[in-house]
Amino acid sequence: MNNNAMNQPVAAEAPATQMASVTQMAPATQTGPMAAMAQPNPDSIDARVGTPRPVDADIVIPVYNEQEQLAGSVITLMNHLAVSQREGWAYTWNIVIADNASTDATWSIAAQLSAQYPDRVRAVHIPAKGRGRALKLAWGESKARALAYMDVDLSTDIRLTGTLIGSLLYGGADVSLGC
Repeated sequence: MNNNAMNQPVAAEAPATQMASVTQMAPATQTGPMAAMAQPNPDSIDARVGTPRPVDADIVIPVYNEQEQLAGSVITLMNHLAVSQREGWAYTWNIVIADNASTDATWSIAAQLSAQYPDRVRAVHIPAKGRGRALKLAWGESKARALAYMDVDLSTDIRLTGTLIGSLLYGGADVSLGC
């Protein structure tokens, strides 16, 4: 993660017509001494749909086995952020779904959302569980000025998202918390 990310000038937003890219590692098929080297690194992203782009804020949603509520929550957050832009909190944003080793359909739903909304959603898959790991890896490749995260159940009142992120971008705050 770039420690100076919040102090950087606003970068130009990538064109809305940018195509989503899909990257996937081939599954390991080796055995013996080389097998350990072929296994996915639990501290790396092993698949992604979309690429980081320069925006004002990346909002990461770390998920594990959230197939039931993922699509609805992402659409709700996306709609809220779009309305917020029209109501005074003008900043560019990207929702990053960070799937950390889900065993259900969460990853395929995340990939579909990213492919469907390439200018608003991207998805990364991490082969090991852990919210901290998911945040570290998603934020580590971010090109955003401000970094945020939100639980998939949207338990933090999303009506305050503009204030939380806006205070980082425009209000001089170094850290902004909501609960």
